[in-house]
Amino acid sequence: NYKVHVHIEPIILKLDSQIIMILDIILLIIFIIDFIASAKAAIDVNNILKRLTEIKNEISDINIKIKEQIRNNSESDAKLTSLKQKLEQLKSENIKNSSKINFFKKNYLNAHPNSRSLKFNNALTELKIKINEKKKK
Repeated sequence: NYKVHVHIEPIILKLDSQIIMILDIILLIIFIIDFIASAKAAIDVNNILKRLTEIKNEISDINIKIKEQIRNNSESDAKLTSLKQKLEQLKSENIKNSSKINFFKKNYLNAHPNSRSLKFNNALTELKIKINEKKKK
Protein backbone atom coordinates (compact mmCIF):
# COMPACT_ATOMS: atom_id res chain seq x y z
CA ASN A 1 0.00 0.00 0.00
CA TYR A 2 1.26 3.40 -1.00
CA LYS A 3 0.23 6.43 0.99
CA VAL A 4 0.21 9.81 -0.71
CA HIS A 5 0.56 11.98 2.37
CA VAL A 6 2.57 9.90 4.80
CA HIS A 7 4.00 12.96 6.57
CA ILE A 8 0.69 14.78 6.89
CA GLU A 9 -1.48 11.84 7.97
CA PRO A 10 -0.39 11.78 11.65
CA ILE A 11 -1.06 15.52 12.00
CA ILE A 12 -4.53 15.22 10.42
CA LEU A 13 -5.45 12.24 12.59
CA LYS A 14 -4.65 14.27 15.72
CA LEU A 15 -6.98 17.13 14.72
CA ASP A 16 -10.42 17.53 16.22
CA SER A 17 -13.29 16.65 13.86
CA GLN A 18 -14.68 20.21 14.12
CA ILE A 19 -11.37 21.65 12.94
CA ILE A 20 -11.34 19.20 10.03
CA MET A 21 -14.89 20.26 9.15
CA ILE A 22 -13.87 23.95 9.21
CA LEU A 23 -10.84 23.20 7.01
CA ASP A 24 -13.08 21.28 4.61
CA ILE A 25 -15.48 24.21 4.37
CA ILE A 26 -12.60 26.66 3.79
CA LEU A 27 -11.16 24.45 1.04
CA LEU A 28 -14.62 24.10 -0.52
CA ILE A 29 -15.05 27.89 -0.52
CA ILE A 30 -11.62 28.32 -2.14
CA PHE A 31 -12.54 25.73 -4.76
CA ILE A 32 -15.86 27.47 -5.53
CA ILE A 33 -14.18 30.89 -5.80
CA ASP A 34 -11.54 29.45 -8.13
CA PHE A 35 -14.23 27.76 -10.24
CA ILE A 36 -16.25 30.99 -10.55
CA ALA A 37 -13.14 33.05 -11.40
CA SER A 38 -12.11 30.51 -14.06
CA ALA A 39 -15.60 30.40 -15.57
CA LYS A 40 -15.78 34.21 -15.66
CA ALA A 41 -12.33 34.39 -17.27
CA ALA A 42 -13.39 31.86 -19.92
CA ILE A 43 -16.58 33.81 -20.69
CA ASP A 44 -14.68 37.11 -20.81
CA VAL A 45 -12.03 35.67 -23.13
CA ASN A 46 -14.78 34.31 -25.38
CA ASN A 47 -16.46 37.74 -25.53
CA ILE A 48 -13.15 39.43 -26.34
CA LEU A 49 -12.41 36.88 -29.07
CA LYS A 50 -15.87 37.40 -30.53
CA ARG A 51 -15.40 41.18 -30.67
CA LEU A 52 -11.86 40.87 -32.07
CA THR A 53 -13.21 38.64 -34.84
CA GLU A 54 -16.03 41.09 -35.60
CA ILE A 55 -13.57 43.99 -35.74
CA LYS A 56 -11.23 42.07 -38.04
CA ASN A 57 -14.13 41.31 -40.40
CA GLU A 58 -15.28 44.95 -40.34
CA ILE A 59 -11.72 46.13 -41.07
CA SER A 60 -11.53 43.74 -44.00
CA ASP A 61 -14.87 44.99 -45.37
CA ILE A 62 -13.81 48.64 -45.02
CA ASN A 63 -10.47 47.96 -46.73
CA ILE A 64 -12.37 46.45 -49.66
CA LYS A 65 -14.68 49.48 -49.83
CA ILE A 66 -11.72 51.88 -49.70
CA LYS A 67 -9.99 50.03 -52.55
CA GLU A 68 -13.20 50.13 -54.58
CA GLN A 69 -13.54 53.87 -53.88
CA ILE A 70 -10.00 54.53 -55.03
CA ARG A 71 -10.30 52.26 -58.06
CA ASN A 72 -13.65 53.61 -59.25
CA ASN A 73 -13.14 57.17 -58.09
CA SER A 74 -16.93 57.19 -58.21
CA GLU A 75 -17.88 58.65 -54.87
CA SER A 76 -16.88 61.79 -53.05
CA ASP A 77 -13.77 62.35 -50.98
CA ALA A 78 -16.07 62.71 -47.97
CA LYS A 79 -17.09 59.05 -48.30
CA LEU A 80 -13.46 57.96 -48.57
CA THR A 81 -12.51 60.10 -45.56
CA SER A 82 -15.41 58.62 -43.59
CA LEU A 83 -14.30 55.08 -44.41
CA LYS A 84 -10.71 55.85 -43.39
CA GLN A 85 -11.90 57.34 -40.08
CA LYS A 86 -14.02 54.25 -39.39
CA LEU A 87 -11.00 52.09 -40.22
CA GLU A 88 -8.81 53.96 -37.73
CA GLN A 89 -11.54 53.75 -35.10
CA LEU A 90 -11.80 49.98 -35.55
CA LYS A 91 -8.02 49.55 -35.38
CA SER A 92 -8.00 51.54 -32.13
CA GLU A 93 -10.84 49.42 -30.72
CA ASN A 94 -8.94 46.29 -31.74
CA ILE A 95 -5.89 47.40 -29.75
CA LYS A 96 -8.11 48.35 -26.79
CA ASN A 97 -9.84 44.95 -26.79
CA SER A 98 -6.53 43.11 -27.04
CA SER A 99 -5.31 44.96 -23.96
CA LYS A 100 -8.36 43.91 -21.91
CA ILE A 101 -6.55 40.71 -21.02
CA ASN A 102 -5.89 41.05 -17.30
CA PHE A 103 -4.05 38.72 -14.90
CA PHE A 104 -6.90 36.18 -14.60
CA LYS A 105 -7.50 35.97 -18.32
CA LYS A 106 -3.77 35.64 -19.07
CA ASN A 107 -3.55 33.00 -16.37
CA TYR A 108 -6.50 31.17 -17.91
CA LEU A 109 -4.94 31.26 -21.40
CA ASN A 110 -1.51 30.25 -20.10
CA ALA A 111 -3.06 27.36 -18.13
CA HIS A 112 -4.61 26.08 -21.37
CA PRO A 113 -1.86 26.48 -23.98
CA ASN A 114 -3.42 23.95 -26.38
CA SER A 115 -6.90 25.45 -26.22
CA ARG A 116 -8.79 25.93 -29.47
CA SER A 117 -11.94 27.79 -30.42
CA LEU A 118 -14.33 26.51 -33.06
CA LYS A 119 -15.62 30.00 -33.86
CA PHE A 120 -12.71 32.29 -32.98
CA ASN A 121 -9.54 30.24 -33.41
CA ASN A 122 -7.70 32.89 -35.48
CA ALA A 123 -8.40 35.56 -32.86
CA LEU A 124 -7.36 33.17 -30.09
CA THR A 125 -4.08 32.38 -31.84
CA GLU A 126 -3.33 36.08 -32.39
CA LEU A 127 -4.15 36.86 -28.76
CA LYS A 128 -1.85 34.10 -27.50
CA ILE A 129 0.95 35.47 -29.71
CA LYS A 130 0.44 38.99 -28.29
CA ILE A 131 0.50 37.66 -24.72
CA ASN A 132 3.70 35.70 -25.39
CA GLU A 133 5.32 38.77 -26.98
CA LYS A 134 4.50 40.81 -23.87
CA LYS A 135 5.96 38.06 -21.66
CA LYS A 136 9.28 38.26 -23.50
CA LYS A 137 9.58 42.02 -22.94
